[in-house]
Amino acid sequence: MPRDNFDSTTEFEAVERKKLLKPGYRWLTNPNGSRGSARIDRRAELGPDVTIGESVFIGEGVTVGEGAIIGDGVNIYRNATIGKRAEIGNNAIIKSDATVEDDEKVLAGAMVSPKEA
Repeated sequence: MPRDNFDSTTEFEAVERKKLLKPGYRWLTNPNGSRGSARIDRRAELGPDVTIGESVFIGEGVTVGEGAIIGDGVNIYRNATIGKRAEIGNNAIIKSDATVEDDEKVLAGAMVSPKEA
């Protein structure tokens, strides 16, 4: 017997999403109701007022500073640091151990590597 306000498509999508999610990660669904979401490691630290686009991956140990803006399709890998008010363009890749400084902008499609010592 169907329940009131039951949406089987939403529940099905939630079950399928959970199957795809590796242990130690969480889904962040956009609060505005759009279908986009981000996969974020539970050990990542997000500052206040961070804006995250659709289909974003944030890996283990990543730190995202206050007020940062992360575009759609961005991948941020292990132990990377994103500074306060930094802007990351769509489809950018931030490699492991890389740093984006405060107020810095990364263009769409760019790849940021760690600085060599």
